[in-house]
Amino acid sequence: MRWLVKIGLVVLFLSTATGVQAQQKLVFSTIEMVPNGQIGSELLKHAYAKLGIKVEIYFTSGKRSLIVSSTGVVDGEVLRVGAVGAKFPELLKVDVPLLRLQNLVFVNRLRSSGEVFIDLKNTRVGHLQGVVQLETYTKDFHHVWEAESFQELFEMLSLGKLDAVIAEETAGRIQIHALDLDSVVTLDKAVMPVDLYHFIHEKNAALLPKITEVLQEMKSSGEMEQIINRKTKDIVIGNLPGNCSTC
Repeated sequence: MRWLVKIGLVVLFLSTATGVQAQQKLVFSTIEMVPNGQIGSELLKHAYAKLGIKVEIYFTSGKRSLIVSSTGVVDGEVLRVGAVGAKFPELLKVDVPLLRLQNLVFVNRLRSSGEVFIDLKNTRVGHLQGVVQLETYTKDFHHVWEAESFQELFEMLSLGKLDAVIAEETAGRIQIHALDLDSVVTLDKAVMPVDLYHFIHEKNAALLPKITEVLQEMKSSGEMEQIINRKTKDIVIGNLPGNCSTC
């Protein structure tokens, strides 16, 4: 079955000709509807433009993203935790952190007492499918639900089908506003805060020192922080009630 999926994806991307030599264009995959993926995509478009390379983004599920990036169907991942490199050696880490992932635990204060969440392992916990860091963090939990979207997670939390949701801070707060969930609050402590890195497929290994240098310069000059702040503001405003970023 996997080979059928791979063949289908290869056909899908034939028209993009992702080889660097072919069209000076790269395609990177990332998880759809995730703020960090959108912010990272913006950073990479600016960074690769400095090398004369156009970047296109393939938004998909977390698991599908790793399939297409690790098999070389696309040219790499927009950003992931560093541990992905050990699990998928075909993906080469660009050793410049782009963002810091701040996962928080979201709970419904109207449906539970604080004591329930002293031991998350024994509660019904949900997180986004395909997030390697959270899959590792919850591997010994007793009741874990992996959802395809943040909307699904927070709707289940509001209906009492989950006791807690572990999600990236910005994405979680956007869902709280979008679904008008006044009763959903966060626990104080972040879950395994970790840096996120850009990964390129080994077929593009020659680009590794070049893009590393560019991203390091952007970080040192403050350009990276400016892009992050601007894109974060756009995402938050676009998801507030009364706005539609995709209309």
